[in-house]
Order: sequence, then structure tokens, then C-alpha cells
Amino acid sequence: MHSIRHRYVTRLIVLCLTALAPVALALVVSPTALAGRPQAGPAARVNAPAITVIYPDAFATSAPLSMIAAQAAASPANASSTPVARTVLRRALAGVSARPVAEPSAMLDQPHAPAANMPGLIANFEGASNLENQSVAGRLVYPPDPNGDIGYDPATGRKYYFEWVNLHYNAWDVTDPLAPVVALPATAGNALWAEGLPGSRCALSNSGDPIVLFDEQAHRWFISQFAITGGFHQCVAVSQTADPAGAWYLYDYPYLDGASWFNDYPKFGVWPDPQYGAYYMTVNQFNSSGTAYLGAGAAAFDRQRMLVGDPSAALIVSNLYYVNPNYYSLLPVDLDGPPPPAGTPGLFLSVDDDVFNGLGADAARVWEFRPNWANPPASTFGINGNPNYTLPVASFALLPCANCIPQPGTPVKLDALGDRAMYRAALRDFGGHQSLVVNETVLADGVDRAGVRWYEFQRNPSDGSWSVAQQSTYAPADGIYRWMGSAAMDRQGNLAIGYSAGSTTLYPSIRYAGRLVSDTLSTLPQGEMTMTAGSGYQSGQYGRWGDYSMMGVDPQDGCTFWYTNEYIQTSGLVNWQTRIGSFKFPECMPYAVGSLTGTVISAVTGNPISGTHVIAVDASGIGVLTAQTNGSGTYRLVGIPAGAYTVTASAGGYSTASAPGVPVTATLTTVQNFGLASWVYFVPIFIYVPP
Repeated sequence: MHSIRHRYVTRLIVLCLTALAPVALALVVSPTALAGRPQAGPAARVNAPAITVIYPDAFATSAPLSMIAAQAAASPANASSTPVARTVLRRALAGVSARPVAEPSAMLDQPHAPAANMPGLIANFEGASNLENQSVAGRLVYPPDPNGDIGYDPATGRKYYFEWVNLHYNAWDVTDPLAPVVALPATAGNALWAEGLPGSRCALSNSGDPIVLFDEQAHRWFISQFAITGGFHQCVAVSQTADPAGAWYLYDYPYLDGASWFNDYPKFGVWPDPQYGAYYMTVNQFNSSGTAYLGAGAAAFDRQRMLVGDPSAALIVSNLYYVNPNYYSLLPVDLDGPPPPAGTPGLFLSVDDDVFNGLGADAARVWEFRPNWANPPASTFGINGNPNYTLPVASFALLPCANCIPQPGTPVKLDALGDRAMYRAALRDFGGHQSLVVNETVLADGVDRAGVRWYEFQRNPSDGSWSVAQQSTYAPADGIYRWMGSAAMDRQGNLAIGYSAGSTTLYPSIRYAGRLVSDTLSTLPQGEMTMTAGSGYQSGQYGRWGDYSMMGVDPQDGCTFWYTNEYIQTSGLVNWQTRIGSFKFPECMPYAVGSLTGTVISAVTGNPISGTHVIAVDASGIGVLTAQTNGSGTYRLVGIPAGAYTVTASAGGYSTASAPGVPVTATLTTVQNFGLASWVYFVPIFIYVPP
């Protein structure tokens, strides 16, 4: 294990477009002073973003996570009998209640029950529960923040589903989706940092709000949670291989000054562009006591350096409080499938209500992030922090109450979290255009019923312009409330949305709906399926539910959707469970894949060289696959996209060999062998010659 503890000097660099002294003074106000101020109005805008460059407080290389999980299982946490409602901070709802309740959201999708053509489940198994949360983290906490992702290891042919729910994570080998096998047992979220960075803020705090993503182009896992005990940090880890049970690179970053700006509700996206590649993040900023909203933050972590475990990987934060404090709950765009053309900037999205956000008519807003990794202070976000594009959308109305969702057998109603776009904002590149799908929860009738409003925005790669391709509210007239959704597209443009569903007669359940690319625009005519039917209600005064869920797509076939969300079997305050399921439209044809294998030997002796690192880079230069030779000198990469690869083999004590343009053909196995020459070391010989 390699560990480095350091504090880089945090540089607060203010980028301003004017030399006027009053504006300059406004920009250099310390974060500590700002934290105590009440929420600022439009008059506080200075129209110039503050760019902050931050370096990690601490870095380490961990032991294998399988070993850490086993050690943690041998020493379970002391369970607490006191449940905790995890705080979610939000802007004040002032003004929203003044909207006429009779104004429903426009464009109700299907006022009648749609056809039942959605595909059935392939995988359907139990995910994390609050009982596990208690046993491994010592606390019962709600809501669970269910999220997870599906990943693929080309070196072994194994598939994994990695789920992190609130304070602990689990992983399963789902190579056979009908018979998932535990790859990582329930493990406390901060266990990696506790082992690799003992004493760090990320080791001492297990705070939740987690995200798991699989970086498709690098075949690595990315995980993160915030640390909000004794300061405000973001804990980030990147796996060294595609096996989540292996070793990880660990980072502990303070957020801004680490003390005054609460980085609430962090969300992430993977963006592998050669120039603007990053792990992008958004947060809703609050003061240290959580009593004042301080605008949105957009951030970029140096993906390229993190993938190789560089302890100097920078975090660049654009603080939008200094631009417009009404920007709220942005989402970073997360890539599914092959990357867009090189030079495509990172993308961010918000969907804003005309009353709640105070930004004008209902609209979606898109920002472009251009981090400059050679000179981080020169990075830009949007147009001086304001969006690059504003897209008017059909009128919608927010729910008239925070807790609007009824349940059978109890007066307790659930929180729909209808004040923000829901995770993820998922983008897929189709060549001629790029599609970005996202959803939110809106008012579906004139009273209080919730529906899932979904959008497809399209980007023209030739000029970067955006348009609204589809938009609709899914709310069949069956009295059911639908909320807490997550949307994604498969490689052929078919759309699926998972969500919670419930009513006065239906316990909160998990459902999904969808459409084929050939269906009538702005409809979900394939119907609705139930992943899991709830059989209990959530009690308690807060009515907290979900906070988010996640729909992902298998990176290997580009067709199979994987979804996780919350449900309850037995009524009670902290009895939440999660369910994980997968399904696939039969119309979707998977990616063409083949295999690559070979043997690496010594060019001198002919003996196999074990432990050789083999790297295959696709024609885009972005997709990277790695393997290692076994004791017989053999490597393999299984089920990889068909195409041409530059394959390089390197081993200690030997020269490096490279083979460009190695073809991988669908359904076939390509053989690429290497013979490596030994390095010749010359030892100088000194001959003593007597005088």
C-alpha cells in the first residue's frame, strides 16, 4: 500500500470580465463571510464565476477491496437503535405555493392505460437494505439514495453490478444474471479510506450521498461520497482494474475551503474526451449550518491523472453563486456508449420551473465545461458561468407540496423531491446527433398527483447546437402517483424509465416503462411493468423517500438496462430495501464483439513472460483495454468491440513492443503474439594500472 498525505496550497483564482473596483471587491469576499449571509437575490449577481483549483488533502493506493471487506465483516460496527433521517437541503419553496394549483403540467402522455409490451425482467434480485446499513455502518438511516451501475471486465469476461446505498456498498458477479453471486459483501462506505488513509476526513466520516459509475472507455469503477463531519470534503476512488474487488486509488478533497461551503447532493458524470475529459460533479451549496442556499457548484476532477493514481490530480470548481444564486440542482452529463468526437466539452444540464427558479419561463439550460488541465485557472464554465444554451420546454407545474405521495394504511405521505431534475442526465452519441435524456417529477393533474416528465434533447455535433426532440409527462389516468425516476437510452435509441409508483391503494413499488425508437414521438406506448411490488408503507414524520434512483445500460452489449430503486416489504420507519433488475428490448441488436489473445515470450530464450502488461487502444484513442499475462505468458481480452486496435506489451527488464492496426472481428478471436527483447545492462569495469 502506498500512501501520501499532503496539503497543496489551494488557489482561489477569480476570473472577471471587468476591471471595475466595486465588482472586484464583491468577488474577493471570503467564503466564510458569504456563508453567514441570507440567501442572495438577483442584485447579488456579479456575472463572473469564481474558479477554484483544489488539490487532494490525501492520496493512497488501497489494498484489494475484497480483503478490506473481509476484514470489515470480521469486525462489524456497533449497531445504533436510533434511526436518522439523512438531511437533504433544498432551496426555500417561497413563491411556488402561489402558483394556481389548477394548472397541470402540459402534454400528458397517455390518459389511458398503455399497451403491456415492455420486456420482462432478466435479473431480479435483492439489493442492499437498512438492516445491512445498521450491521456494517452502525446506523439506521433513511432514505437510501439507491444507485449502482453495471460493468464489464474484458480480462476475465465477468460482469459486475456495484451498488452503493447510503452508508454501505455491495457488488455482485452478474455474468449469469439469473444467478448473481456476491463479489463484495456489504461494506461500510468509508472502509477504503479507513484502510488506505487512516486519520483522513474521508476515513473518519461515512456520510453517504454516494454515486457509483462504470467508466466504459477505461473499464474502471468510479465511486464517491461526501464527508460532512468536521468539515466538507468529497471522497473519490477509482479502481485499478475492472474488478471492483481489486485495489483502488483513493483521494480526499476538501470542497472549496473545506469549512464554509456544504457540498450537498453531489452528482457525477463520466466524460472521456482527450482534451476535456473529467469526472464531472455538481453540488447544491449551503452554508455550514445548512440554513442558507449558496448557489450551485460545478466541478471537474482530473480523470486522466486519477486513472494512473497521480496524487496531484486537480479538482476545478466553478462557483455559480457569484454568477446567479438562483441556479439550482444542475446535473453533469454522463456518457453511455462510444464517445462523441474529440474536443466535445463536458456538458451540464438543469431543468427550471418559471416560479421556483426565478429564471424566466420553464426551460432547460445547458452549460459547457472546458477544463484546462495544463493551466487549471484558465478553465471556463458556460459563458462567464451562464448557460451556453437555453431551451424553452412545454409548460409544467411543480407539485403543490413537498410530501404529496399517499400510502395505503397511513396518513404519512412521501417526499417526491419534485424540485429538481432527477439523476442521471444520460447522453449517447449516434453519429449524426447526440441524445441526452433526463426526467423530473411534476404535477400531473389539477390537485397533487405526481407524474414523470421526461425529455430527449438532441445536440448537433457539427455546431454544438441543441434542440428539444421529445418531451412528455407519463401519467396514465389510473390514480397512481409516479416519481423518483431515472432514464436511459440503449444503443439503438430505445428509451426506458424506472420510477417509484404508489397511491392510496398501492404500496410504494418499483416500475418501469419505455418506448422504441420507431414509436410515435413523445409517447411511452410500450407500457409499464412492475419490477417489485411493495407490501408495506414508510412511517415517520419526515416522509423521506429515495432522493434518487439509477438506470444504467450494459456497456458491453449496449442494450440491457439495469435499474435499482427503493421499496418496502414490511411497514415501518426504517424498513427500506432495494431491488436490482435488468431487461432488454428484443429489437435491440448488441454491439459486434470479438476477442483478442496471444502469448508474450522472451525473444532470446523463447520462455513465456508472466505479468506482462498488455494494453489495447481503439482507433479513437480513448477506449483503453488492459490485460496481464498469466504464468504461461498468455493474455486475453474477451467480448471487446470489433475494430482496429494498437496493442502494446511491456514487462520489466524487457523492451516494449507495439502492434498497430490489429483487427478484432465480430464473433472471432484474433491472435497477437509478442517477443520481447531483454535489456542489456553494461557494467563499467575499471582496471587499475599502477603508476
